[in-house]
Amino acid sequence: MKIQDAINLSVENIKKEGTTDVEVFLRPFELGMIKGDVEVLVKKRIKESFKENNLKSLRVSPISHVLVPKKELFDFRKCAHIQPLDEMKYLALVLQLADKIEKARVNKSKKKVFSYRFSPQKGYLFDPRYNYTSFREHVSKSSKQKNIDVVVSCDISNFYDRLNLHRLECVLASIDECDKKVVQQINELLLFWSNRDSYGLPVGSNASRILAEASLIEVDNYLLSQKINFCRFVDDYRIFTKDAATAHHWLSLLVDRLSKEGLFINTSKTEIKDVSSYVEEELEMPEIVPDEAPALDEATLNTKFNVPKIIRGYSGLIPTKFRKLTDGEKLKLNELDASSLLQNIQESIVIEPKRFVQLIKVGIAQENPAILIESVKLLNKFPQFIPYTLDAISKKRSPLFGRANL
Repeated sequence: MKIQDAINLSVENIKKEGTTDVEVFLRPFELGMIKGDVEVLVKKRIKESFKENNLKSLRVSPISHVLVPKKELFDFRKCAHIQPLDEMKYLALVLQLADKIEKARVNKSKKKVFSYRFSPQKGYLFDPRYNYTSFREHVSKSSKQKNIDVVVSCDISNFYDRLNLHRLECVLASIDECDKKVVQQINELLLFWSNRDSYGLPVGSNASRILAEASLIEVDNYLLSQKINFCRFVDDYRIFTKDAATAHHWLSLLVDRLSKEGLFINTSKTEIKDVSSYVEEELEMPEIVPDEAPALDEATLNTKFNVPKIIRGYSGLIPTKFRKLTDGEKLKLNELDASSLLQNIQESIVIEPKRFVQLIKVGIAQENPAILIESVKLLNKFPQFIPYTLDAISKKRSPLFGRANL
């Protein structure tokens, strides 16, 4: 987008939508004054600030932040408070690259990315057909497909705050036809606002939303290259698979690729759900039919991809060490029907962590090596339990396992 067009759209958009999230800050009173000769002067000052393509010529002020409470205790959203004229400069800079960024993103027709699709009209920046509601609808519809039995839900931890500015600069510079001088000026501005710590986008700004989407272009393209059936709204991912083994494998690919960007998933919010008997009320995130992903057989899972394996659990529910059973625990565990418990878990598409732990304990308490042998066969559904299962077996010193009893 040409400089003057970007400036005009920036001013028009901010006059309509304000400088940041409406629910966080009140609309700046100065915006009501931007009309007629004042608007002409504002646009002239913005254009003059771009001439030297450096931070000094921008003449911007430092930004302050406000911590806004989120849903959980001690969980906050750090929202940036930017002066109106500075926000206009920031947005005008980014808008010069916005059409190139949108062109480089996963195409809308693939129904993979539903957040902030750049399509300016009448002062608004984004295509209204792509939003959180359309994302939910797409998840819902995808979860009902015949070949989908498991859905992974996860998001990126502190996405805006932890976004690496140098990586963002590299991504922008790699996009065809992006003006390198504009990329450099954006980078200098963001480093100034982050106090040179190289991380973080100002939360609440439409300019930041465009840049945040740009930062995930390579991640999205990687997931497509691996034939992963996914969709995304900002930092919120959903992965659709036929079984738990594929779910864990694809999640490990996402985790590994995000780590290359210096990003990590929020483990406390990561879930792997059985949707084979779909009930709409039970599914938080619902959605249109994405491209069908080819099934991965066991050999493919083991040899095709050379990636780190996930070892620890997602939410503290998955132990890595087996704790010796007390006499009281043994008595209770000996009363359980081991065969029924094993069959229930074998028939489950997604294994519940507590039930798997219980199965291992039953096998130990009842001196039943068959249970432990069968539990090993189930690890394909839940590879995070490999350390715990092996530790339990190694500590079960029975003649049947080639050792003496404890």
